[in-house]
Amino acid sequence: MNKEILSETDKLYHFHEVVDCGSFQAAARKLKTTASRLTYSVNRLEEILKTRILIRSKSGVLLNEDGQRLMSLSKDFFKKYESFYDEVQNKKESTLKLKMGTFTSIAIYFVPQLLKKIKKTDHFSLSIFTGRSQEIFERLLSKDIDIALTVDPPKHNQVISQEIYTDQFGFYLNKRLWVKNINRESLKDFSLLYMPSATDVKGKSLKQYIDSMNFSFKDHFELNSFEIVSEFAKKGLGIALLPTRVAQFHKGQLDLVQIKSLPSLIGRHHFFLSYRKDLDLSQKVISKMIHYSQEIVS
Repeated sequence: MNKEILSETDKLYHFHEVVDCGSFQAAARKLKTTASRLTYSVNRLEEILKTRILIRSKSGVLLNEDGQRLMSLSKDFFKKYESFYDEVQNKKESTLKLKMGTFTSIAIYFVPQLLKKIKKTDHFSLSIFTGRSQEIFERLLSKDIDIALTVDPPKHNQVISQEIYTDQFGFYLNKRLWVKNINRESLKDFSLLYMPSATDVKGKSLKQYIDSMNFSFKDHFELNSFEIVSEFAKKGLGIALLPTRVAQFHKGQLDLVQIKSLPSLIGRHHFFLSYRKDLDLSQKVISKMIHYSQEIVS
């Protein structure tokens, strides 16, 4: 049995494309290669088989009888190979255990929905680690985790980052404390609840923004997480400066109302899903994670 053709699967692929496109030139444009390379592939197959498989003409190519038989056999081969490949990948995914790090404020509303989606797929499990964005990104680089969901991660030549969504900050007040026409003058009756170290995409902190706005709040509660800011707002301790997503998540529980009369000069911030380039993970799994993440925030 002549098994030489089994080592030429790339040339079988070229043969398929030439036939599907109708000519060497059209196939070359599609595959972004040269017509001479495709011609060599077909000639090589004909050399191995010791027979012609294409009828060539100025208008293009057609299959002859032997070419039709080869096309049928090779289609069946590629179909079975693709099926086998998918089975192998699904088997890998079924035993795959991913480690994902997320910014704490995102984790509260994001992770439960993500786990629910992954449970439906039944292909892999997910371990979760939470912390500040900088800490999570450092753990990604040190290979402690596989995937990171963080705010405006730094650019790194060994990391691929996909933007999931853009968010912005707003001022919110508990409904129980709501008064009409809140303006700069009336701020003296309220405390400001915020996380001063949080930054926007330019790296400017909330403290820098607040200091530049010259608001006349009664006092400032400088807290180290948006969760504490939210809880203090729930207890009616003041006006909370929160990311829109966090406020929306807590809105029903905390009875928060956005104060749209206050000017907001605070920049936007972006959330990214990041992974290392050397991560031994199929593109299918990565695409799923990105898709699920975008579905949750859409």
